[in-house]
Amino acid sequence: MYQAALDGKTMAEKEKKLVPDDAFQKGERDLMDIVTGSLNWDVIEKLLEEKYGLSLQDDIEFKEGHLTVKEDRIAYQMDFQARITLSLMIGRDGRCVDVVAGVVSPADAPPDTE
Repeated sequence: MYQAALDGKTMAEKEKKLVPDDAFQKGERDLMDIVTGSLNWDVIEKLLEEKYGLSLQDDIEFKEGHLTVKEDRIAYQMDFQARITLSLMIGRDGRCVDVVAGVVSPADAPPDTE
């Protein structure tokens, strides 16, 4: 009966496999879902504003996450696809005058054309 449970593999081959193939991947996906659901987006937006001058829009999409090591510490790397405000200034000659990624202050915003 025990041999039948091995599905034709030797005892040595079966003993090496303690967890099904997808168990860790499923657990990692579940962990990333819990962490992304708990993120404080107000703090994240402030960090991006301070460090990069960028502003997040509402449509942020989680792409992937995994465990990593950074500066001898275990960390969770979480990759998101996010929109930012991007302003292109183009001269009348068609050349780029400036490219600005980040927050548009109310004073710099174009007037409403209602």
